[in-house]
Amino acid sequence: KVTIVPRGRSLGMVMQLPDDDETGRNRGEYVASIVVCMGGRAAEELVFGEEAVTDGCSSDLEQASELARVMVERFGMGRRAGVVSHALDGWRGMHRSEVVRGEVDAEVKSILSAAYARARALLKRNMRHLHALA
Repeated sequence: KVTIVPRGRSLGMVMQLPDDDETGRNRGEYVASIVVCMGGRAAEELVFGEEAVTDGCSSDLEQASELARVMVERFGMGRRAGVVSHALDGWRGMHRSEVVRGEVDAEVKSILSAAYARARALLKRNMRHLHALA
């Protein structure tokens, strides 16, 4: 379930509500949440053009970035970074190499880019619905 609540400068806040009580989430569910977070920015770009995209989606972008980072760093859900915790808590995170930090950042960026492309493609295929909702 997704609900959009009109709030402040961003003109809306997206809240994702689970259908049932959750005890754990899989990679696909995290990616789907990130795609939803990217929807507002993708819709602005499709409707108004790349140069007219506003800062209204900043909290969605922060949330998407945080989810992608948690997937890779804490849950070992990165395809390239491997099934290992790269969490920055404690002394282990401080001793991560530049190479590992770069790999984690690249993986996070890859997840976000793929999710944005997916959100954009979904919206493009459903433009009449997008305009009906706007």
